[in-house]
Amino acid sequence: MGEKPELRFRVKSQTDKYGLEEYNVYVSTTDTAETSFTRLGDTRRAPAEWEDVVIDLADYKNQSVHVAIQCVSKGQFIFQIDDIEVVKDAGESAVGAVDARPCVLFVDPASGTLHIHAGETLREVALFDAGGRWLTTVAASADQCTIDVSYLPAGVYACRITTATGRTELGKFAVR
Repeated sequence: MGEKPELRFRVKSQTDKYGLEEYNVYVSTTDTAETSFTRLGDTRRAPAEWEDVVIDLADYKNQSVHVAIQCVSKGQFIFQIDDIEVVKDAGESAVGAVDARPCVLFVDPASGTLHIHAGETLREVALFDAGGRWLTTVAASADQCTIDVSYLPAGVYACRITTATGRTELGKFAVR
């Protein structure tokens, strides 16, 4: 974490017909054991339209943290969350600036190959599972690359694409 750390994400209740979804946000500076987390503020409600949430983590500046978001709804319908990001210093993105020229990525289901076209020289591509756990990092040195993903079980995955200029972009892909 830097001098002005923040946690940013988006939340939404699928519908308010059964009441708004409720959730808690937690932080830990030690490990991921349930007892190590401290709740940040009161229980929050997700509106029926997407809402951007920014939580000041100034109490944790210059520390490594683990964050957890816990849905505590009872009897509601669907809690949605997206674009989770821990920002080291407010005004900067933890994943770097995203250029106006997004990378194009797709999986060829017949060959189990992930194709990435960046429009500029790539440095590396890191793959993560749906839980955010790192799987592998592949070095690259051209404006496009292919990665064998045939060994991955069916599911949704994320990748962090870093170019030679330091531009970083996040992407999602599915393996069938």
